Amino acid sequence: MNIEIDGKELIASEKLILKPDGKAVFKFEGGARITLVFIYDKNKSNGLRYITTDVDSDGQGMTILCYNFHMHGPAEEGLIGEPSYIFENDYKKYYINFKSCLFNATTRILDVNFTRDL
Repeated sequence: MNIEIDGKELIASEKLILKPDGKAVFKFEGGARITLVFIYDKNKSNGLRYITTDVDSDGQGMTILCYNFHMHGPAEEGLIGEPSYIFENDYKKYYINFKSCLFNATTRILDVNFTRDL
């Protein structure tokens, strides 16, 4: 089955449960990888949510640091609703979008989609 979402092909969709300050590593064909890290630091950006990205030192991956995504309900969840460009492979652009919230003090729920150009 192939799924198309807003003109992009869905290549992976995952629902994950991890620690509140957890990390998930997604590995793609050809050695590319995306690392998604959640960090709570009330001193960063006055405790407001923000995201930074860094290319890994080996050039094969990208680390996405999500600061202060510590909301406990769907109305307050962290969300990247629009697909955000992450890398290009075989002349196709790949994208990520996700939503995340804390279920309780020890559990984060993460829904993540990876899409690419058709």
